[in-house]
Amino acid sequence: MAKKYLHKDFHGALSYGLEFLARRYGRRALDEYLRAATKVIYRDLIAQIRRRGLKALAEYWRKMYSTEGAVFKLNEAPGALELTIAQCPALKHMRKAGYKIYADFCRQTKIVNAEIAALTGYQSKVVANQKKARCRQRFYK
Repeated sequence: MAKKYLHKDFHGALSYGLEFLARRYGRRALDEYLRAATKVIYRDLIAQIRRRGLKALAEYWRKMYSTEGAVFKLNEAPGALELTIAQCPALKHMRKAGYKIYADFCRQTKIVNAEIAALTGYQSKVVANQKKARCRQRFYK
């Protein structure tokens, strides 16, 4: 059995980076950075969604959150996909490890999802509760 690669401390580094960018350059610059990074980091996923629709995103989320050991649920419907995360693995790890968590950490999910949606002909909505470490992410036509 192949060993899965997972480095959860990435979440802590991301949190510090988000806070640095927001404090140094402002929220608008942070959002611009996230949109630009999304186009590069998620290039292959974006291409797959364009080709195969939300089935590609469902496969990506299923693999990613399974690897993270998250408790999640996917609801697939024609032209729509909803992900419900009962406990965010990133927030769980950062709290357990003692990282300082950026006050608007979940904003990055909203910005990244909105950019992926815009580039693939979908809309997105994220309802996040950072204190409770849970969220609902939706892509739809």
